[in-house]
Amino acid sequence: NITERKRTEDAIRQMAFYDALTQLPNRRLLQDRIPQQIARARREQNRIALLFIDLDKFKPINDQFGHAVGDIVLMQVAERLRHNLRTSDSVCRLGGDEFAIRLESTDTIDGATLVAQTAIDSLNEPIEAGDHVCFIGASIGISVYPVDCQDAENMLRNADIAMYEAKKKGRNCWHLYDADGVTAPGRSSG
Repeated sequence: NITERKRTEDAIRQMAFYDALTQLPNRRLLQDRIPQQIARARREQNRIALLFIDLDKFKPINDQFGHAVGDIVLMQVAERLRHNLRTSDSVCRLGGDEFAIRLESTDTIDGATLVAQTAIDSLNEPIEAGDHVCFIGASIGISVYPVDCQDAENMLRNADIAMYEAKKKGRNCWHLYDADGVTAPGRSSG
């Protein structure tokens, strides 16, 4: 039966490329799409950006309220991140409390930092999870092609490095990758 086989193939693809909890694309799909996105940006001479997001206060929520509340928080985070993007951009759940945003194109680096700040502002709002009100923040690292990377592997690595710089600078902020370490982090106003 072709219909049944198609349903089975779709289910396998869903499990392979999408996060079961949030229904967002997962790390595997992100790693598949970034090289394609870079190739297109190279042809069209565009900038693209990757934002690596780590939630700042997620572990205490899981520890204090349990994983069921943590799961609700993660689903709310996914929805907030998705809600603030253009249809051409995408958010992925990398695993645990890590997410990524792929910006299809950005005319300026300021476009990427604006998305990062919008994400931080959105995640600073209280999250209702059952009987609990949870507060989190986010540290975000930004890598931009062709400014600081030429391939997918370095784009992911550089965004991750920049995210750790944001954490070192006090969390709840974004940081642009800079090989020289000169770029100052962006601060959340909230």
